[in-house]
Amino acid sequence: MSVFDDPDLLLSEPNHIRDILVDALKGGYLSLFVGAGVSMSATQPPGQLFPSWPELVKRCCAQVGVAFDDSQSNDNRYLRRIAEEVEDVVKSKGGLFTDIVEQSLYSSCAIYDHRTLKADLLISLGSLVMSSLRGSVAAVVNYNFDDLLEWYLELHGFKVGIVSKTGELVPKSDVTIYHPHGFLPKTKKFLAHRTESVIFGERSYQRAVDDNVWNEIQRARFGSNICLFVGMSGDDPHVEQLFSTVHDQLKGSRILGVLLTKESPVSRQNEAHNKRRGVLNYYFSDYGDLPDFLLGLCRSAAELA
Repeated sequence: MSVFDDPDLLLSEPNHIRDILVDALKGGYLSLFVGAGVSMSATQPPGQLFPSWPELVKRCCAQVGVAFDDSQSNDNRYLRRIAEEVEDVVKSKGGLFTDIVEQSLYSSCAIYDHRTLKADLLISLGSLVMSSLRGSVAAVVNYNFDDLLEWYLELHGFKVGIVSKTGELVPKSDVTIYHPHGFLPKTKKFLAHRTESVIFGERSYQRAVDDNVWNEIQRARFGSNICLFVGMSGDDPHVEQLFSTVHDQLKGSRILGVLLTKESPVSRQNEAHNKRRGVLNYYFSDYGDLPDFLLGLCRSAAELA
């Protein structure tokens, strides 16, 4: 019997989850889904270069004089609604919301400097996308607005294809990175891919439900790949809606992906909820363990090549 057929075995035996990820990497059907935790990890302590999502919303609020309630900073629905309020204030004054988000995003980041970055997680992600006999990831879906990952990969000689707008043609590249939630790059060579809007406030999340092109791109990954979620909370309503739909269409015949997450009361509460939608939680006591885990996937796949 395959471990795919027994999710309870998967949940009780983390090594089985790891084996599935190794097989997916070796087979070329592993896709990476990247969230804010990846950019935040670029410094020690985390967050000195790029803010968390709550901190980014708070910075946007400060720029336009909207009051931010720190006691609700862990409530994602509150964050989406207050971000929508900021967007409305900016528009009422004739400004561009993306400019406010961009300024807030990079307010602690004057320049990318590989000499000062804590690059452990970036190194491990780079290893996963590297072309090799042991396989490499099929694609990267990046929910961050920044271009830190793209900059880092190109710095080390990777040819990166970027898709941030529907209808873009992608030249041959080592890895294609999709930005379904918008892209506000800092690096000059990526500026042509800057988007006019981002999915950040409540209304933008609601509009995203009807964005058939982007939704199909993401659903195609869920439907044909094993998806590895890195640096994500697992509490994004849009992403959840997408993999729920695919899981229903597949009638629960297999898992869709694995969420690498820090063990907490909240993540434990979400475990069964995620499992019913085909996503399994893989726990770490410390996010500092992630780079070695990801590199271990590469080493194990190489031994099987």
